[in-house]
Amino acid sequence: MATQRLGRAIEMLSLLESNQTVSANYLAEVLQCSRRTIFRDLSLLRDAGIDIQFDETSESYCAHSEMKSVNGMGETELIAIVLAAWASPIAHLPQFQASIQQGVSKLLAQVPEDVRIKVYNLARALRVQSATPEALSTPPKFLAILLDATVQRRCVHVCYSDNKQTARQTKLWPYVICAAMDEWRLIARSAWHKAVVDVSISQITNAKLLDETFLMPRRFLRAESTWAKTAGPK
Repeated sequence: MATQRLGRAIEMLSLLESNQTVSANYLAEVLQCSRRTIFRDLSLLRDAGIDIQFDETSESYCAHSEMKSVNGMGETELIAIVLAAWASPIAHLPQFQASIQQGVSKLLAQVPEDVRIKVYNLARALRVQSATPEALSTPPKFLAILLDATVQRRCVHVCYSDNKQTARQTKLWPYVICAAMDEWRLIARSAWHKAVVDVSISQITNAKLLDETFLMPRRFLRAESTWAKTAGPK
């Protein structure tokens, strides 16, 4: 299933458990989809074991959770976190895979069995897959170095092949690493291009971490849908 449906289902569940009844029209307006989509997602949540009730008088829906909070989290928050962990491309990386699985297992061990069943059912129904999952599960050779550089805000010198298969070198200020649908990409400022570029990490043939550090631009400290030009390095 698409990531969009995963997010919509979680948001719908949160609205249904908000201690008030909500109509299909209201859900469609808030979630920006059709009533038909709302009914389809309501059916999906019911099939997963969510107790969704319909009030015929007001023609509205609600959901009830009897689960006690776990570390201050309610049922909807728990389900959202677990599904996000399983759907994240980071879960494909060997250095994180075991830790994510262990953390989720510990979290689910603290909740009632019926809640665990809901989580597993939703995970099966809302599985998010990339177009070519093997591309994300096999990290590019220099991803670890670029991750360190991004986290530590250190510059990195790279060699790469551009779209014309021309070998180039440049110093990068790495801002963000993105898991695209079928590859890992790096958003960084390039000394050679004198601009922010979008680089496919698979095109990088060598990378060396430098001692030079940098300050992150303000716009990269905020969640933005687009950071760089659509065209990659040339």
